[in-house]
Amino acid sequence: MRLDQIHAVQERLISALDDGDAQEIMSATTALAALLEELRDTPALYASQEKREALERVDKLSQAAAYRLRILTDNTRRRLALLGCESEQLSYGPRVAVG
Repeated sequence: MRLDQIHAVQERLISALDDGDAQEIMSATTALAALLEELRDTPALYASQEKREALERVDKLSQAAAYRLRILTDNTRRRLALLGCESEQLSYGPRVAVG
């Protein structure tokens, strides 16, 4: 299992989150989960400087995907609130800045 596969799937997930493509988000999430499961069984993962650097890049992409997911969740909640379907306070956005 190569770290570049995880990198590629994370890029795919970030793109899907940016596009709001629910089907691609699910597909990329499933693929990423399978790759991460393989990663758990990899011995001596931190053996080389190159692998450590690759893992740092993968970690940064994971953080980027998590930020996008939080923003997407808040955007969805905001839309539901505008429709009168939800009254829960947002984690990000105007209410937080005022509150």
